[in-house]
Order: sequence, then structure tokens, then C-alpha cells
Amino acid sequence: MTRLFKSIFKSQAKQNQKKPMPSTPTKNIYEDELPKTEANFQALSPLSFFKRTAMIYPKSIAIVHNKKRLDYETFYNRSVKLAHQLTKMGIGKGKTVSVMLSNTPAMLEAHMGVPMSGAVLHTMNTRLDAETIAFQMDHAETKVLITDLEFSTTIKAALEKCEVKPIIIDYVDTEFEIEGERLSDIEYEDFLAGGGGTIWDSMAFDPELNLVYVGVGNGSPWSQKIRSPKGGDNLYLSSVVALNADTGSYHCHYQTTPGDTWDYTSTQQILLDDIELDGKKRKVFMHAPKNGFFFVIDRKDCSFISAKPFVKVTWATGHDKNGKAIVAKGARYENGTTYEAVPSAYGAHSWHSMSYNPQTGLVYIPAQGIPLTYTDDPNWKLDTHVSGQAMSGLGWNLGVIFNKLPPKEKPFGQLLAWDPVKQKPAWKVQYASPWNGGTLTTAGNLVFQGTADGRFVAYDAKNGQTLWQTPVGTGVVAAPITWEHKGKQYVSVAVGWGGVYGQLQRATETAGPGRIYTFAVGDSAKMPELVKRDPANLVSGVAYKKEDFGPGAGLYVANCLFCHGVPGVNNGGNIPNLGYSSKYRIENLHSIVLTGALQEKGMPNFKGKLTKEQTKQISAFIQGVVDSLKPKSEE
Repeated sequence: MTRLFKSIFKSQAKQNQKKPMPSTPTKNIYEDELPKTEANFQALSPLSFFKRTAMIYPKSIAIVHNKKRLDYETFYNRSVKLAHQLTKMGIGKGKTVSVMLSNTPAMLEAHMGVPMSGAVLHTMNTRLDAETIAFQMDHAETKVLITDLEFSTTIKAALEKCEVKPIIIDYVDTEFEIEGERLSDIEYEDFLAGGGGTIWDSMAFDPELNLVYVGVGNGSPWSQKIRSPKGGDNLYLSSVVALNADTGSYHCHYQTTPGDTWDYTSTQQILLDDIELDGKKRKVFMHAPKNGFFFVIDRKDCSFISAKPFVKVTWATGHDKNGKAIVAKGARYENGTTYEAVPSAYGAHSWHSMSYNPQTGLVYIPAQGIPLTYTDDPNWKLDTHVSGQAMSGLGWNLGVIFNKLPPKEKPFGQLLAWDPVKQKPAWKVQYASPWNGGTLTTAGNLVFQGTADGRFVAYDAKNGQTLWQTPVGTGVVAAPITWEHKGKQYVSVAVGWGGVYGQLQRATETAGPGRIYTFAVGDSAKMPELVKRDPANLVSGVAYKKEDFGPGAGLYVANCLFCHGVPGVNNGGNIPNLGYSSKYRIENLHSIVLTGALQEKGMPNFKGKLTKEQTKQISAFIQGVVDSLKPKSEE
């Protein structure tokens, strides 16, 4: 070290000796005036710890209640459902939920679910008398009371003394035989299960009346017996509801399917017009939902005008003078019976758009029939993966067993021109398959529609005569549009196959990527080449144990059926039918199913839901079904 550096160091050392040490440590650059954001700050709470625990230890046991075991994932999901259901009832910040529960899963779920909703949880000591309970609930301004049947006598007496009138939810502890009086039509498990009523497709606006009309979906679970054990129409489910456009306040509604138990949504298109009925102009909306009836309803007050079936209907025999459906005997498939409801859950008219031409006065409906039979599922449990319950492994909550007995109806698809004044068909065109595209009608009295068998067709709107058609390579489910540019009219359609039926089956042997086709009179651009699908052979040679076939069938129904269809019975839709897979793929299902290998293509990861042994049982079912379909000479 040079003298110069030695001198500098000595001088600096003397200066440091003269400086007093700071009394507090200096903030580092990350602490100095750094604003709190989600990236550097997270408030900790019991709810945040709860969520994290469910993410990190989903299958670890969280609750032990007699023989019942709930893991953290289930505990968390049930708490979220409680919060969601409370929120739907308008229970949130500043509202009180009181509970009278012993040490049960419901008590723990309330401690998490109520705060999740933003509401205040008020827990009551189970040894309190009726007068004290009444005082506490009045003071808390209780909006919802969750109470165990065990305490029904005391709670009933307390409610008689209360000024508040809370919504009561009965908790029935199935782990123990406890006697008590039900104080409500709402049972805790049903309350958690209750859902649906989504608005996922159609809306319409009347500027003169300043009303917005929304179509409402079905309930969840599908089975009304589970949602509402004592019956009832289930207000607003499967309905068209009119709302004030400025405030969102309720104006009126019409329910197309009271007490729906078949998945008859009313989310399909709502068409507004002023039509002449019995010599008078009426402001109406027209609606052809999944349940198979064509409705004409007064749009000023939602009063019933008329309804007629536009396809075969077996679930109802008609409507009474007030417009309420008269449900056919046995249609609710109660007490273990099986019923073939027509239309099925696929709908007589699903989301594929219908259109209305004021010049012809006709509505053009992509009508269809896809058969199903319904059987009550006595073993259904909320959010539970149960072998044999359709898609329960993926969180479906149906309460219904499909095709326990085979349906007798045949599938069909048609373009139906419907007269809403006469309530009868004007003409129809039959198709090779259900699940045809939406319709477009023009002022030039044309109707355009894409078909499941891969064509785009123009019809005369007055009589249904085919005027023009062209192949487009694959099935069409979307509706066309028409538009104008520089004085020239064009028609465009998005071509691609899919949807819940399109996943399972198809009506073309050509394939192609999703494309938008545009057409105009006089244009002659070259069409894309049609590509033939590669021939597929049924899987063969997968070794399996016969005793694995039965368990594999149940697992297949619970996890695979509504995407891949029944193995080998058809050539699949836009998702492969596993009966046409390679031997290697079926032998090694676990390498796909349990690893998330195809998640980028939309297939779920079943890790933690299925075991390697269970995937072998599914393989046994696939090969076993295919073997049963082959001619004896091939076996």
C-alpha cells in the first residue's frame, strides 16, 4: 500500500472517531417512501391464511366431524359458496348473519364464509334462553339466521319474541340422529347447492318503454327436487325479466318453465315487434327457448298472450289461462322413475340465433331434437366426485342420471319458419344433423344459414326454396351477418364446429381451421381447399382386467363422457372419441390425464382427482366398449 493511501485511510479513521453513531438504522432504498402496492405489501388475515392453506394443502384434512372428513380444498370451496349465496341475497357489508350452531362443519364454514361476503357474523351461545336470543337478534338487526335443528324449540320461541324477521336456514346434521322441527323451507345444504339463474345470452331493449329484457338460465343443481324439496316455481329461473333501463329496477317477468328440472334455459333470443293480434296492434316480445314452446308475450306488462309447441313436446301438455305450463304426469322423474323429456337439455332451440323478418312476418328458428332420458340421482352430493355421476369429477352439480334407459326419440335438425300470429309453421327444411347454425334474414327476403354438414345456404324467406349454397369445409354453428361497404352488400359467416353437442359428434368428413367466409353477388374468389379427415381405426389390443370394466364405466361417466362421448359409437366431434385412439395412448392414459399434458388445448389436469390405477380402469372401459362394438369376426 502506498503512503498516499495510508494517509487517506488514517485521516478517514480519525474523522469517523469524531462522528457519533446514529441512534437508529437508516432506511434502505426499498423502505424509503415506497408506496404500498400488491407487489410489496399484503395484509394478512384469517381469510388470506385460509385461502393459502387451501392452495398449498388442498387434500389435507381440515375438519373431522364424526365419520365425515373435509379437506381444506372442500372446506374453502364450501365457505366460498356460502359467501356467494349470501351475496346473491343482498347480504354484505353492514348486514348481520346470526348462527345458532353446535361444533359442526357449518359453524366453521360460517366463520369463513360470512366474513368473505363482507357481512358481520353473530354467533350465539347454545345455552341461551329464548328471550336473550330474541334481544340479541333484535340488537344485531339479524338478516339471516342459520340454526341447527337441535335448537329449533328455543329458536322458534325466540322468533316469536323478535321484532326482526330474518331469513331462516335450517342446518341438518346428517352425522347424528337429531330430532327437531324445521323452521324454514331452506335447508343449509340446499342453500349451498342453489345457484344458476345466469344471464348468459340474450338481451333486448325497448327505447319507447325504456325497458331492458333479459333471458334467465336454469337452476343448479338441475334437479328441482334437490333445489326445492317442497316444490315451488323458483322465482325468475327460466324466465324473461323486464328491468327499468335507468335504474335496473324490476318491472315485470314471464316464467317459461316453472320449477325447471330439465335445463330449459330462457336465455335464447328475445325479439321485439308490434304485431296485429285479433285486429289490434300489440307490443310483444317473441321467444323460443329450449323448452320447445314459442311464446308471444305482452312486453308492456309481461302478460301471457299465447304459446304453442314448435317441435314435439312431452314435458308439458299446454298452458292454463294465466300462461303457466301444465307439467305432464311423470315428467319430473321422481321416486327413481325414468322419463324421456322432449325436448332434452340440448334444447329445441339453443343459443344458435333465430331471426325475424317483419316483411314476411316469420321467425326463422334453428330447431332440433337430441334425445336424453332423465332419472333422479338419489346419491347426489354437492361438489362431490362420485363414480357414475355425469361429469362430477369436473364440478358439475346435476342431481340427474342421463340415459339410464335408452331414449326412443331420434335426433333431428331443421330450419323452421314460424308464424307467430297463427302460431304454426309456415315451412321447414330438414337437415342431416342437429346443431345447425344461427339464421340471418334480409330485407331482400332471403334467409342464410350454415349447417352441421358443412354448407352455407341461402333460402327464399317466403317459401324455403333453396336459392344458393356452397361447401365450407366443416360444420357451422355461428349466425351470419350482412354488411355494406361502398354501396356493395356482403354476407359473412364464422365457420367452425363446436359447442356441447359439437364436442361429441360431427356431420362432416372434411376438416379445417376456424375461418371467416365472406360472400357478395358477382364475386368469384377461389375457395379454400377442403381437407379430408384422416381415416381412424377403432383401438385394439389394450390388455385389461374384466373386473376393471365396471369401475371404469363409472369413472368415465364422471370425468370423460360429455367431452369424448361413448367410446367407438361415433367418429367424435371437435374433441377426439377415445375409441378411435391409438393403443399406446389408451395404455398410457395416466401420462396425459395426470400430468396436464394437454391443458393448453383445453383438457383439464386430473392430478389429485384420479389415480394411476383409476386411469387403468378407464382404459379397460374404453377397450371393453370398443370390443363389444366389433363384429365377431374381428374379435
